Order: sequence, then structure tokens, then C-alpha cells
Amino acid sequence: MSDGLIAKVTEKVLGDSVSSKTKQVIVNRCSKTVRKTGHFTIYFILALLTSSALSEFFKGNSKIIIYTIFICFCYAISDEFHQLFISERSGEALDVLIDTSGTALACFFKYKLTKKGRGNMLLIEYPNCSTCKKAKKFLTDKNLDFNTQDIVNDTPTEEDIKSYLNLSKLPLSKFFNTSGMKYKELKLKEKLPQMSDDEKISLLASDGMLIKRPILVLKDKVLLGFKEQEWEEALSNIKKD
Repeated sequence: MSDGLIAKVTEKVLGDSVSSKTKQVIVNRCSKTVRKTGHFTIYFILALLTSSALSEFFKGNSKIIIYTIFICFCYAISDEFHQLFISERSGEALDVLIDTSGTALACFFKYKLTKKGRGNMLLIEYPNCSTCKKAKKFLTDKNLDFNTQDIVNDTPTEEDIKSYLNLSKLPLSKFFNTSGMKYKELKLKEKLPQMSDDEKISLLASDGMLIKRPILVLKDKVLLGFKEQEWEEALSNIKKD
């Protein structure tokens, strides 16, 4: 159908100014580009819709992105396999690559938009934690815009933790949830002194239950744990709705 569409557009734009042979040359030259662009665009849209559907079941961005890419990749393979049994069609590995590229770009944009969100602060929380609930209520009562991130389903990466460490001006040891069961099970009180900072950061990024919460990420500052007075002072200059 793409060739027919190109032919109609060519006819509409050029009219009788060129010969039919020239128009056919234009169609032939544009055909592949239009088809491949169509593949990319359709899978870009499919990825957006798939990730939106998955967000009803998963809260973490990382899980949604992984499952979205996996689903779209599998569908792309099945589509090319299906085309092997259709006359005048073929299954091409290049098309699977283009489809997956469209999927990946959609996930990238959605991730960036989700991170940017509607506010200028991010609350990293464990939803069942009573302290996190108090922190969220504190922000809500002040009519402040903020995004939330599940510390278990969407655990901060090593790069995130390094960034939070620099912005918080706190020692790395403060980022460990020392009262948590995981911390005690792993006997980290005895092990941490022998570990390097890189090893500690890697450990924190491996399991959100090891990280102290909540974490409030501002543009140029990070607050660790909920202390109402500290948060009050840090947020005093944040513009309300």
C-alpha cells in the first residue's frame, strides 16, 4: 500500500510536469525509505501503548521498559516470520532491528518524560513505609508538585546513588537502612567497614530495601529520611501551586 500512497502523492505534487516513467522512478526510490520509516513509527507508537498498559500492573520504570522492549521485539519477530508465508512479502532481520529501534526510542522518551514529570522534585519511597506515608502527606498538604519512585520496584542505580550522595553532603553510611531486616540478615554492620565505597554503592543499587527512605531529590539538594523541620527549611523557597 505504501507504493500506492507514494504514487498518489507524486501525482498530486508533480501533476503533468514530469513523465509517468519519471514518476515511477520516484516511487521506486522512495519506497524503501517510506516502508522502513513506517516500521519505525508504528513500533514507536506500539511501545508507547504497551508501556501505558504495563504501567497498570508495574510501578517501576525499569520493569516497564524491559517488558515493553521484550514484548515489541517478540512481536516484531513474529510479524517477520508471518510474512514468510505471504506472497510478495519477506521476513527481514533488518526490519526487526528497525522495529526494535523505534521501540527503544519510545521507551527512552517515556522514561525521560516520567522522570521530568509534573514537578521539580522526586520522592523515592517504599509505599508501605509509615514514614514515607508521612513524608508524602507533608508534601501533599503543602500543595507541592512531586513525582514518586518505588524504591524496590524501581531501585536507584549506582549513578543515581552517587549523584544523591554528592548532593546530600552526607557520608555513604547514612544511605543504609540500618533498621531494616535485609541489613540485619546480611550482617552488614560487621561487613561494611571492610567494603570499599564502590562496593557499598553497588550493594545499595542491588536491593532497594537496603536504602534508607524516604529520599527527597530536589534540583540541587537531596534530603535523606523524613525530618519535618529539615524538609520545611529546604522547601521554603519552592513555589506552591
